[in-house]
Amino acid sequence: MEKNPKQPSQDKSSGKQKKQRAKAAKRERSRWRWLWFGVKTAVIIIGGGMVLGLGAGTGYAAALLKGLPKISAKTFGNLSQPSIVYDSSGQVIGKFAKDGNRAPLKNLTQVSPHLVNAFIAAEDRTFWTNKGINPQAMARAFFQDITTHHIKSGASTITQQAVKLAVFPKQQRTIKRKVQEIALALKLNNILTKKEIMTDYMNWVYMGQLGPNPVYGVQAASQILFHKDVKNLNLPEATIIAAIPNNASYFSPYIYTNSKGWQIDLTHVKQRQKYILNQMLTHNLITKSQYDSALSFNLKKDIHLPQAPVNQQYQYLMQDEIPYLAAKDLGYPNTKQGLTDTKNALATGGYRIYTTIDKSIQDHVKKVLSESKWYTGTLRYYTFKNSKGKTIKIPNQYQTGATVIDNKTGAILAIGGGNPHESKKLTDDVDHSDIARRPGSSIKPLLDYGPAIDMHILTAASPINDAPYRYPNPPYTQVHDAESFWHGIVSARTALVQSYNVPAIKVLTKVGVANGDKYLAKMGIDGKSKTVDGNPTFISKADNSKYNDQVLPSAIGGLTYGLTTQQMASAYTVFTNQGVWKQRYMIAKITDSSGHTVYKNKQTVRQVFSPQTAYILDTIMRDVVLHGTAKLVGNHFGSTPVYGKTGTTNKQRDGWFVGFTQDYTTALWTGYDYIRPIPGNVYNRKFYIWNALMDPLVKKEHPKTIQNPGGIVSANVCEYSGKLPSAVCKKLPHAVHSEIFIKGTQPTKPGNVVQQVEYTVYKGKKYLATTNTPPAQVQTGIFIKPWFKPGSTPTKTSYLYIPTKPDPRGGTVLQPLPSNKLVNPPAAPQNLQSNVQQGQIQIQWSPVKGADSYSVYRATSANGPYSKVTSSPITSTTFIDTSVQPGTPTVYYEVFAIQNRLRSKPSAPLQVNLPGSGGQGGNGAGGTPGNSTTGGGGGGSNPGTPSGGASGSPKKPATSG
Repeated sequence: MEKNPKQPSQDKSSGKQKKQRAKAAKRERSRWRWLWFGVKTAVIIIGGGMVLGLGAGTGYAAALLKGLPKISAKTFGNLSQPSIVYDSSGQVIGKFAKDGNRAPLKNLTQVSPHLVNAFIAAEDRTFWTNKGINPQAMARAFFQDITTHHIKSGASTITQQAVKLAVFPKQQRTIKRKVQEIALALKLNNILTKKEIMTDYMNWVYMGQLGPNPVYGVQAASQILFHKDVKNLNLPEATIIAAIPNNASYFSPYIYTNSKGWQIDLTHVKQRQKYILNQMLTHNLITKSQYDSALSFNLKKDIHLPQAPVNQQYQYLMQDEIPYLAAKDLGYPNTKQGLTDTKNALATGGYRIYTTIDKSIQDHVKKVLSESKWYTGTLRYYTFKNSKGKTIKIPNQYQTGATVIDNKTGAILAIGGGNPHESKKLTDDVDHSDIARRPGSSIKPLLDYGPAIDMHILTAASPINDAPYRYPNPPYTQVHDAESFWHGIVSARTALVQSYNVPAIKVLTKVGVANGDKYLAKMGIDGKSKTVDGNPTFISKADNSKYNDQVLPSAIGGLTYGLTTQQMASAYTVFTNQGVWKQRYMIAKITDSSGHTVYKNKQTVRQVFSPQTAYILDTIMRDVVLHGTAKLVGNHFGSTPVYGKTGTTNKQRDGWFVGFTQDYTTALWTGYDYIRPIPGNVYNRKFYIWNALMDPLVKKEHPKTIQNPGGIVSANVCEYSGKLPSAVCKKLPHAVHSEIFIKGTQPTKPGNVVQQVEYTVYKGKKYLATTNTPPAQVQTGIFIKPWFKPGSTPTKTSYLYIPTKPDPRGGTVLQPLPSNKLVNPPAAPQNLQSNVQQGQIQIQWSPVKGADSYSVYRATSANGPYSKVTSSPITSTTFIDTSVQPGTPTVYYEVFAIQNRLRSKPSAPLQVNLPGSGGQGGNGAGGTPGNSTTGGGGGGSNPGTPSGGASGSPKKPATSG
């Protein structure tokens, strides 16, 4: 940045002007004697009449000339020029002026010849030939006004008027001032050329109140009245301009009334215009045809009504942004006095401030945020007691603040904020684009998930347990999601898409608060960050390790002060720039009144995230819009690739949506100045406001999907492990999905979080099956391994966790099944047959494919209970039972096939009638069992069968008959 001198450099002129004025200065020195003679002569004429009898003309002249101001060419070129603010396309969006509007001309070639001739005819017909004064006119005016002792009527040449405007702005009507004016006019005539004097006069001349502000100079007047440069004025327009200065208030073409505001009234000015045209015709400056045409010209149609001051149209820019930014850019100290000095310099220095603001977008943002429908029914009141104990009640309005940024450059295109409705007395003038408010969950991609993925601490598939959680340090605050229940194990993608709070805090815990803050600092957000006017924003205590646990709430936006929409919009541009952050800026360049550049933006550029990290976050924030918390945005834009993240603070005190397309990022905040919850029926308006803000940009841009930067791979993963899906995981509904990874971070092995477990249901609750669990009650299901802390089991989830307690009926928990292998149960044995001989019962069955052993159970009733009669699994398809007690009339058998410890469904019961029971013994045949069914898995349908078996307590044998 070039060092800026504290004084405006409007004194500088073009090289040509300097040479001309230097020559004029030389002429001035050679003609000083003549000047003194002329002054004495003029004063003797006037003074002689005023001091009759004294006759001391020369002495009196010397007394009147005492204290004569010193002048030079710079005196008339050193105009107090307003500083003008331009948008990115060169349109004026504001001015800083001390004494009204002024648009200085550099030379007479920039002026219509009609206007030059009009001023000559109206004000000074001898201008081109006189020496700066007109003695005859002076004498005539003197004798007309001698009785009043004040100069009342005109005798001033254009040269004298230039002196009066530049040197004597208070316009005192005294003899001394008039004499000094004459002396300086004579001197000026020798310093400058006639063309230079006419140019200076046209720059200094007062044009009256042409609208809200006083206007100086013909260029500013021409732009206001006719919306054209003074060079392009036609004859009737030029004569209107020339008519006004004679009496700026009387000859103004405008009149103001309280009921109608500014209106066009040409009654007086056309009288003066006709006089000027007559003079021009008389002195052959125009033809009769030109005269007639000018009089008949429809001026009322040609003249424009004055517009509202641009500073009022863009008050947030001109009041709350540009002065503070210019103070920094021009090197003024960051103090109250520094700001005052800046404003003074801008009001007089003629700076040209070139901003990045896009006027069309700025106007659109203002229009959208001014729509009354957003604010209907939102007015609340804030009450407090003053120092005297009196209760004060003041309006508390629902507010909006927004910032639109060009992603490719970091340039701020528009800002907006405030609530212009409810009542004129409540009109808000606070720049809500630049106030610090807590960002809620909108900070999660920046502080939590972005750093975690970039540091390879987790992937988008990493499982996180959304379950009851308290901060580790006092006061051990409980953290809640927006819902009243927990979601259990979810992937990092799901946690961010649905904006769950506990997972975000756990992610920042892994990242480390200090590391997360380092990432934010790369995006221009750190402990020194302030609003444009110097108020603190983000505050971090991470540098002191003892505070780390206490600042964990920052993971979900719980900052000391908060962030502004400008900071948030700027930070989010990393996601469209392959992880690169380009510092936001609003002022691109500042030049002084001579066109020399005194400031030019030098942008800071940093690589924050890897391109792959940024792309993964893009896909997640696309899901936020399509399937997550911002579906109202997705529903509005449909297939148009829009991305973003919502943000909500406790009790809905702040509502955020930071969204982006390939080219633009818009950050929107909604809430109240005096913090209070946003009403439930109002809260979602933020989405409709954001949609309205972005509609024309999307229509103009036709955004494309953000492109894959390479270095990204995809893989199918298990939702609950984040690793390759095991055979067991594949059996859970919706458990397997495709995910993208930074190459090298994708999983290579199956996870063991999803397991196949034998369990039983006893008195309505699930328990781990044991050796005492009745075999028919043993089920096999698919469950999630509880890898989290005991007691943090979610209260609501779409699946169940492995039971933690054994069957209350005792026994040893059955050995676990293979953790990563789905074991399909064998078919139930079929074709059971029996043969009874000499008190022994032999049963046999057909082999079951894949079975490695069998177990046999017996009961005295078809409905059981059945007890195991095989001491250990048998490998043959024949079993001889020798333990039946004499006198037992009938027994029933069930046979189970076992494969890899999984037990089949029981065979159909085989009835055996023993000798002496009245039935036929032996050679009985079992029926064909039904197909195996599925069960377990959190109440869902999962394949599985009981396995392991249990030894029942055999009944006492009945007395044999």
